[in-house]
Amino acid sequence: MLLNLINYRHCLKGSSMKNSEIYRFIAGCLALGYQPELARPIADRLKSDDFPIDRFVLMASNHLVLPAVYHNLRRFELLHYFPEELTYHLEEIFQLNVARNEQIIRQVEEISHCLGKSGINPVYLKGTGNLLSGLYMYPGERMIGDIDLLVEENEYLEAARLILELGYRDESRIYTDVKLLKHYPRLFRPDVPADIEIHRLAVPIEYDRWFTSKSILNSKTAVQERYNVYVPSFIHRTLHNFIHGQLGNKGYLYRLVPLRDLHDLFLLSQKVVKGDLVYEIEEKAKTKADCYFYWMETMYYGQSVNPAISSCKSRHFLTQCTYMLDHPRFHHYYIQLLKLYELLVVRYIGRIFRAFIYKESRIHVINRMKDPAWYKMHLRGLKDFFR
Repeated sequence: MLLNLINYRHCLKGSSMKNSEIYRFIAGCLALGYQPELARPIADRLKSDDFPIDRFVLMASNHLVLPAVYHNLRRFELLHYFPEELTYHLEEIFQLNVARNEQIIRQVEEISHCLGKSGINPVYLKGTGNLLSGLYMYPGERMIGDIDLLVEENEYLEAARLILELGYRDESRIYTDVKLLKHYPRLFRPDVPADIEIHRLAVPIEYDRWFTSKSILNSKTAVQERYNVYVPSFIHRTLHNFIHGQLGNKGYLYRLVPLRDLHDLFLLSQKVVKGDLVYEIEEKAKTKADCYFYWMETMYYGQSVNPAISSCKSRHFLTQCTYMLDHPRFHHYYIQLLKLYELLVVRYIGRIFRAFIYKESRIHVINRMKDPAWYKMHLRGLKDFFR
């Protein structure tokens, strides 16, 4: 712990803070509940005249951890270092998120009751699952986008039908058999806060070989005092956090680690034994997992708590991610180039190539090209892809 305090004091010295230092400072704020000794160095920095409060708030907001940061600073009585107007604003954001999460919990209860009547046991994934199981010290800490739930593959379409009967709608254009999708098209209802994704696969198909939906469903845990509400085991939640953020969303490739994902990993890491995780991970993905854990431990503890994963690749990943944080313009162009390659080679050329071989891919391409609305949607999608 002494190393940790020295590390934080060192990175907060000076008249200006780099982006990587602000990132680590936010991680320290998020870790306060588990490392209260960080309160003093954090207070020392907050009360300094040159603390970049605007950049601090902006980064915490962009990484979707502002409510959690605010809650920890309030809990450790560190908010008096902030301007009064900003404190009121942060309190308002926090209370709005509390109210939204409470609405999401009620929404989950409605879904679970509906599915339970037909014998379907939904397993809630990612942030919703962590919220329902009480992973966070206070339910208003986590910002949640949508509700992801996993069901047995033979119940997949029936679950969608039942939720549609609750008044949810689907306005997506699908050009392939819905039974082949990772999840059913996003469902929404105007009077509830979160959209719903019903999964038959928890992860993209290329990772389902070793992180199977069957294994998640077989080891699911019931949430006490909630009817028909299940979450994955802690090991599976930790693995899903890694696969979703670093593999599925290409965080490892982009050298990008969102703090919301990292904080979930930190909290989940308190509940699991690393040796059990390593056993579950496919061999060729272990290095990427090591890099991800090494980054988390360095941000939260100042050094890796497990020297065994402190490999050259892990340290190289740390150096690269730090550089990207401190050079956002370069990082932006780096990601854009990778996305351009993915678009041209993987999506366009790869999809055309697959269309010559596989009937399902051929039908998908033909159906899209026959739909005039697809071209407008595609152009809009390209703008979002490269933003």
